[in-house]
Amino acid sequence: MKKINGEVLLQMILIAVIDAFLVGLLVTGKVKNYIHPRLILYLWFAVGALAVIALLMIPVMLQPRHKVSLFPYLIFVFPLLTGFILPPTTDMAQVAGIGTGKTISSPGLSEQAPQNLQDTVSQLTFPEQEASQSSSSAPESGESAEKVDVPDGVTLITDDEYLDWYMDVYENPEKYEGKQYKIKGTVFRMDGFADNEFVPARMAMVCCAADLAAAGFLCRADDAKKWNDGDWIWVTATIKVEFEKNMGETMPILYPSSIEPAEKPKEEWVYPTY
Repeated sequence: MKKINGEVLLQMILIAVIDAFLVGLLVTGKVKNYIHPRLILYLWFAVGALAVIALLMIPVMLQPRHKVSLFPYLIFVFPLLTGFILPPTTDMAQVAGIGTGKTISSPGLSEQAPQNLQDTVSQLTFPEQEASQSSSSAPESGESAEKVDVPDGVTLITDDEYLDWYMDVYENPEKYEGKQYKIKGTVFRMDGFADNEFVPARMAMVCCAADLAAAGFLCRADDAKKWNDGDWIWVTATIKVEFEKNMGETMPILYPSSIEPAEKPKEEWVYPTY
């Protein structure tokens, strides 16, 4: 060991651990809880670059050095341990802070309406969505093989289409007035909601976990109390653009004809297309 530079050896170990952590996220697919899928390829390049850097450090490690200081590297230990020990949360209540006033929910439901999401997504250009109508849905990326019945005249919104559809409805509500859609979401409530109100919401990610925001429209249903916060449901509803007196603005509101339990999707986040 006297012929080994302990400081460089520790640097190599830290790089190897970080690389292993990233590879684990990539292989298991959990990386999508942190970044948009379009960034995954860049992360693979980063993994390769770190491996090359570690290999290039081998000759330096074999050059002994006196007065080695290992203390500055301890700062990396805690975040690495938490990364391995604590799994990323996909619980909407924890991520969005339901009922705390910190959350971003349905447009117009609070003074903190989805500014983060709107400001970021509004810079993107979305194709006009025309989802197909069918009696069942083929699995999209990240979706299970759950069979979905879609009534005539109802448009199914898949996970891959959800965020584009959501933003287009928000920006052009008159285009969707009176049309029926079937969407999957998790029951989401905020302080001040009436007994017949909730939001069938999805957590939306534009770039990374830092911009996560709950995206969904206010839904009014007679049996709303039947569904608990966090329940996954299919909502078949008509969009009506109405003046919401509590908020003092006009907004799209969902009026469901049916609400059914749904399977939890494999990938809970939704993303914009580019």
